[in-house]
Amino acid sequence: MSAEDGNREIYAINLNSGQIANLSNSPTSADAWGALSPDGRTIAFLSNRGGPWAIWLMNADGSNPRAWMNIPFDWGEVDPDRMAQDRMSWSK
Repeated sequence: MSAEDGNREIYAINLNSGQIANLSNSPTSADAWGALSPDGRTIAFLSNRGGPWAIWLMNADGSNPRAWMNIPFDWGEVDPDRMAQDRMSWSK
């Protein structure tokens, strides 16, 4: 996760070439806390691209982003900066 492009995005880096790819690439929203699935095919991440914060999924190459689970307002405030020192875990 980096905000180098002006907002939070999910990136991947090729360790052999050093090539960096913006996977979430959503210039009008914040995407944070990407977590790769055990099979390496899917990334779960927090995003406000649909309005309120939600858990989204996308393919490991950044394609096919889709909302997976809304975060209810009664869960409290979602602040990726404040959560930066904790580990995230999701289930549905």
